[in-house]
Amino acid sequence: YRYAEAYIKKRQFQAAEQKYEALLRKYPKEAKAALDWAGLEKDRAKYQEAIDVLKKRILNYDYFNKDALSLMGNVYLDWADEDPKYYEEARRGFAALIQRYGYRDEFLEGMLLYFIRTDNLKEVKPLLVHFMAVAKPFPKASTLAELGGYLLDKGPIEDVHAVLSAAVAKDPTVPEVHYQLARYFKRISTPSEELKALNNAVNGFGRLPLLSRPQLCQYLDSLIWRGNRKAANKEFVS
Repeated sequence: YRYAEAYIKKRQFQAAEQKYEALLRKYPKEAKAALDWAGLEKDRAKYQEAIDVLKKRILNYDYFNKDALSLMGNVYLDWADEDPKYYEEARRGFAALIQRYGYRDEFLEGMLLYFIRTDNLKEVKPLLVHFMAVAKPFPKASTLAELGGYLLDKGPIEDVHAVLSAAVAKDPTVPEVHYQLARYFKRISTPSEELKALNNAVNGFGRLPLLSRPQLCQYLDSLIWRGNRKAANKEFVS
């Protein structure tokens, strides 16, 4: 695991894949290795490869493994950005998990992302209420950032600050959170906080060894946005 993670940090992804494959040859039922490998393929937008790893390395012998099925749902969600037919695969996967294991927050989080990405505000709202009703919301900081960004896009922003504040409390190192905070502060005309959030976003994205397509888009937007702000303030680089 240390070798694989070190290779990922060095952006040597093929070497990391080889380490996971070697680990699974020795310990065929080491589910964490398969999950980490599939997660790497997902982040690299190698969606079919991620699905193949999950099926071959886990689901062939543990068909109802909730971690594998949940990750598969998220792979299909990302894949649907390229081909919308996979939204239905994601929905069916999360619905099957809920049917088998009950209304657990980890599966409701998947449904929340599905409703955000299929632009179903009517279904997003009750899940927003559900997750924000607890002191420490379950969803990952990246999910809360996506929720905050979606609410910004849809108009009324009364819940946005609470959602993004919860995301910061959950994990302040997630750059998507700061990107959406910059958008929020721009909307409410707070330029000093906007620039601070932009700096945090740029620095955070720059530290990641691997950027997904949405992260890359946000990173580029943050760089251009910050550059325009600095140019407007005549903060030129000599």
